Amino acid sequence: MMKQIEGVTFDFYETLIHCRNDISRGKAYMHYLMGQGLQAAPWQHDVIYDIFEYYADAYAPNLSEYDKVLFWQEFTRRLFTRTDVSTDGFNQLSRHTEAIRDIFSPGYFQLYPEVIEVLDRLSSRDLLLGVISNWPRGLACFCQELGIFHQLGAIVSSAEIGIEKPDPEIFREASRQLHLSPEAILHIGDQLWDDVNGAKSAGCHAVWLNRGGGGEAGQVISNLSEIEGLIEEINRSIA
Repeated sequence: MMKQIEGVTFDFYETLIHCRNDISRGKAYMHYLMGQGLQAAPWQHDVIYDIFEYYADAYAPNLSEYDKVLFWQEFTRRLFTRTDVSTDGFNQLSRHTEAIRDIFSPGYFQLYPEVIEVLDRLSSRDLLLGVISNWPRGLACFCQELGIFHQLGAIVSSAEIGIEKPDPEIFREASRQLHLSPEAILHIGDQLWDDVNGAKSAGCHAVWLNRGGGGEAGQVISNLSEIEGLIEEINRSIA
């Protein structure tokens, strides 16, 4: 017997958040280095995953501002080492810390305009909420500093559990954290293969978020504010 929707999970990047200037962190970092006359190895996406191992182990949103400065100095040192950037000692390294913090901290991202209202409205209906993302370690800190952590009963990043979407197990992990069966969950994401097909293969309901518009009605939304109506449709079809 099919279950009505009791929980909603979201992809993170380009579903709940986006880069403030629509430039990826890797491109912004390389552009910054070029502007400073610094040479680096070619950017690889694995750099993010490697350097955020340190972030997850050493950073917390409740650190003092002094300790945050020390953290970002060490983060910068490790990042420069990882990407083969040479500097002349600690003083030169320190002058890059603020720029690196701007690029790699949660402040580089912003929530889409409707996110807070949508999460509030879904929570007010007693729906359990979660995030499932192919993302480095430290996702919970990002959610906290972006102001949505308190709404989430599950935060699942691929780097934390060693499984990436579209593997159905990453969706099942979120269902376990929410204490719901997969068929009681609706997943929303901007990637057809990773999000929609992955969630469905785990037994969840799923819908594609295509902010550019297009797609068949009932199978795609263009804004998260459409979720409530979609849930009502699904629940009516099950009743």
